[in-house]
Amino acid sequence: MTVSELAHLTLLDPPANLGPFTAAARDALPIQDQWLRQNNSTTTSATTGGGNNSSDPAGAQNRGAAFFQQIEDPAQILITAHWASTAEHETWMASADNAAALGALARFLDLAKTTLFHIADAELFPAKVIKTCATTEDSSSYETKGLVSIRRFVVAEDKKKGFEAAFRSALKVDGERGGWRIEDDPEQPGGTAQYLAVSLTKQQAVKGEMSSAADKVEGLVLNASTRHYRRVC
Repeated sequence: MTVSELAHLTLLDPPANLGPFTAAARDALPIQDQWLRQNNSTTTSATTGGGNNSSDPAGAQNRGAAFFQQIEDPAQILITAHWASTAEHETWMASADNAAALGALARFLDLAKTTLFHIADAELFPAKVIKTCATTEDSSSYETKGLVSIRRFVVAEDKKKGFEAAFRSALKVDGERGGWRIEDDPEQPGGTAQYLAVSLTKQQAVKGEMSSAADKVEGLVLNASTRHYRRVC
C-alpha cells in the first residue's frame, strides 16, 4: 500500500534566512531519488517524468517529497514523501545514502526531537500542491499562493467509520486528501486513532478554528488541531 511519510524536525537556531539549510535540503532530495531508481522503486518519481534526472526537482515533487517550514512555529521543519510501503521507507532510512543526505542537514537540527510517522493508503502531498504553495524564498504572500494546511483529528478507535462518514459530509474541503496514522501517537491516550487531512489553503490560521469544526462531529472527535506550512524546497 502507498503510504505518506511525515517527519517533524526541529531547527537548532531558526534563522531569519533559511538559505544554508535550504541549500542542504535541496541537495538531499536527488540522493533519495537516485536511491529509489537504483532499488527499482514503484513510487511515482522512479517511473514518471522528472524522475530520470537526479537534479530535477520534479522527480521529488512527483512522489510528494518536499521540505516545509511551519508557520505557527518556524523552528519546525516537516519532511514529506510517498512510499510504496513503510518497509521501503525503513530500508531507505537504514541506507548509507540516507546517512549521507541526513548528514548534510544534521548541523542545523536537534535530531533528538525528531518525530516520524506514516499515513496509510494515501498520497497526501500531490505535486500540484507542492508546486503551488508559498515558499520561504519568495516574497509572495500566502493569500496569493496558499499554504499547506494539515488538520489532525483524534477519535476513539471504535469511532473511525463514523468519523469518516461525518468528515466527508461536514468537514472535508475541496481537494483535501486524508488518511489514518499507522503508528501510535505517544502523546495521545490508548485506544485512539488519528486522522490527518491535507489541503492547500489561502485562509489565515485562526485560533480556535478547529474547535468549531469539531463541533460538527460532536461525540466523535476527542481533540483536533491545524498547522500551516510553506515550502522550503
